[in-house]
Amino acid sequence: MTDLVASLTGWVLDEFRGAAIVEHRGKGRFRLYVGGESAARIGWDLRADFVHVWVRRLFEEEERSLRSALSRQDTLSHNANDVTFQVHNARDVEQLKALIRRCVTVA
Repeated sequence: MTDLVASLTGWVLDEFRGAAIVEHRGKGRFRLYVGGESAARIGWDLRADFVHVWVRRLFEEEERSLRSALSRQDTLSHNANDVTFQVHNARDVEQLKALIRRCVTVA
């Protein structure tokens, strides 16, 4: 999982060339900031067996699409502000990348 998170951080830097940055908050906590906004749109925390992800402002159709694409659909949940899910493998990473692309494009 550590290599997966490191590659994701590098991917954001390469893909968006400064339009989005990943801030490492220590102890395996990362936050994505887009266009200099003070509020993170996506965050992820490295755990022993998975990466815990939260996303702000996810549309209902995006949530349905994400749920159907995750390897562990039961890990997706939501509250009034956030959708959370777990990343377990490369397929899940691709879903996270798609959400990051959306956040950067919308901003």
